[in-house]
Amino acid sequence: MEDHRESKLSRVFARPLFIPSVLGLLVLGVLIEGSVNRNAPSVDPTPPESEPAIQPLVAMRSGLDKAPLEYFSEYWFQLGDDVRRVLVEIGPSHTPGVLVAPGVLISSLYAADEVRNLKASREAWQSLAPKDNDSSEADDEPLAKSPAESVDHVLLVDADLGLALFQAPGLQPAEPLVAADSGLSYPGSLVAAVGLAPSGRLRIAPGHLESSAVATNDTPFAPLEVTINMPFLRGAAAIVDLNSELLGVAVDGPAEPRFVAWPTIQALLDRLDHGEPCRAIEVSDLDAAAAKILNLSNGVLTEKVRTGAYPSAAPVRAGDILLEWAGQPVADAAAFQALYDKAEPGSHVPIVVWRDGRRIRGEAVTPGTDCRPLADPPEMFADLGFTARWMNADEAHDRPAGWQVAAVLPKGRVDGVIQEGDEILSVNGRTLQGPRSARTLTRLESTQSILFGVWRRGRVVMLVLPAAEAATP
Repeated sequence: MEDHRESKLSRVFARPLFIPSVLGLLVLGVLIEGSVNRNAPSVDPTPPESEPAIQPLVAMRSGLDKAPLEYFSEYWFQLGDDVRRVLVEIGPSHTPGVLVAPGVLISSLYAADEVRNLKASREAWQSLAPKDNDSSEADDEPLAKSPAESVDHVLLVDADLGLALFQAPGLQPAEPLVAADSGLSYPGSLVAAVGLAPSGRLRIAPGHLESSAVATNDTPFAPLEVTINMPFLRGAAAIVDLNSELLGVAVDGPAEPRFVAWPTIQALLDRLDHGEPCRAIEVSDLDAAAAKILNLSNGVLTEKVRTGAYPSAAPVRAGDILLEWAGQPVADAAAFQALYDKAEPGSHVPIVVWRDGRRIRGEAVTPGTDCRPLADPPEMFADLGFTARWMNADEAHDRPAGWQVAAVLPKGRVDGVIQEGDEILSVNGRTLQGPRSARTLTRLESTQSILFGVWRRGRVVMLVLPAAEAATP
């Protein structure tokens, strides 16, 4: 049996295809195993490392030295404190002005109107004496001035520039700032506007200088362009460089601030030194050839008219040929200036002009020497003891309409309750409407207490005036 099996195996191994078949099976197995291992995921024999912990964010500028920033802020504070001495509040509304020369301030046209009205009110006190007080001491007592009133009168008004110069003899001795050399100022240099907020606090607005032109005889207005935002601007603010030297002023206007360079201010001061008055009408000699064509024997050409000098329409237009003034024929520009200066402010002057090919007769009311219309005299409320002028609302200065108190009679009934510069808006809860409301104030009974609604330094306050004490028999 065993012999039979062995013979059988020997026959199998002895066949010629046996060995190649075995080898083919082995190769096929290896190929199949390699294919399976190639599709299987690889395994990294090295052990995995632990993920790093998340660290908190670190400020990239935590090591920045704050000393330069603090120093720069302190520098602006010191500069503003140095400029503060030349900022002065003017008139009842405490409008800021800038001291530009010894005893001379510069501010807005609004401040000029207030000063003129205040001066007229003080002069009117001679006819407003206490009626119920026979004491000569009260009659002789001078009218006390409020602390904010440090301006005597208006020296010069330039409506084109929108500014005015004031005389301030009552100021403490103070030196104006040194004027900066415009030739050394370059675009991009640091500058600042220093002014006063409505509360009277100092305000500093840094910025940069864009350009500063030099004034000449042909162009007396030297523009000053700066990149400064000044929402606090009232009246005027000083524009200074880092040396506290004055580059110019920013003047508040009805639409936007007006920046005036120092050369222009110097030109205005020179006009004061030469005593040159402001004339609302500027003329030049009429060319002989033009006069022959128009068949005119005399006259001067009206070159410019300051319309703001007249309360209504100006009597003369630019381009008119002025033939007569105050009843006198006008031969040349020098003759007209002499006739113009001779007329008293407020006087009515007959005139004759050539316009549209015909002669036109009219009348001119001579304005003040500062080219501003003369203010109407204030209303006198003798029983209450104050004078006031009706003021329409001024949205540019956030001022409502009301009776602005120009002067308060010392020891008068409202003395100690109403102050100069107050605007009386209402009486006993009723709003005052227009100039005709003066009758409401004159009809107030002295035996009753009065409740005033008053606009004072940007706020409405309610003030109670006690009833007057009954006279003892």
